[in-house]
Amino acid sequence: MIHGQVKKACERLYSRCINTFMSDENRDYSKSVLIAGSGRSGTTWLAELVNKENDFRMIFEPFNEKRIPEALPLAKRRYIAPHENESELRALAEKILIGQMRHPWSDMFNRRIKVDQRLIKVIRINFFLRWLKNQFPKLRIIFVLRHPFAVAMSRIRLGFGTNLTQVFSQDMLVENLNASDVANQSTELSTFAQHVLVW
Repeated sequence: MIHGQVKKACERLYSRCINTFMSDENRDYSKSVLIAGSGRSGTTWLAELVNKENDFRMIFEPFNEKRIPEALPLAKRRYIAPHENESELRALAEKILIGQMRHPWSDMFNRRIKVDQRLIKVIRINFFLRWLKNQFPKLRIIFVLRHPFAVAMSRIRLGFGTNLTQVFSQDMLVENLNASDVANQSTELSTFAQHVLVW
């Protein structure tokens, strides 16, 4: 028990030292690779595999508003229509993609001091990936797709919420996807079906 706590404390200190002296001055967003998918789809596993040689600055879930309040405008599974013109949101997304936003939590897995490319792992932005690609056409995106039943069962085992309220409280999403009937009936579905629906 004590050994495990000491090990975690050492890892946090090591991470803090690396990120204190990290040099990430390349402001070219095309030097970033985005790994996206739903929670429990294998995005973390794939990110670790891609970065096994420590070639990238690892940026972990920079759109998690609970950990990084600055990301709130682009959080909570927000939907943005593909051709929407949102200059403030674009500026915030760019800040993340070019590595300008730093946070001890999102940088906790980074092990590179001299940075020339970034690997950004995300599970909360699927509803505006098309918009993001339109805004940043040279951005390299890897989208991880796992069978919806496997994702649903994994999320249920870990006690994850379905986030249906976050999804269907967005009028533009419901309207653009013509999903009003689905939204109205979604709460009557089983927990498993709700997870599949969000997938």
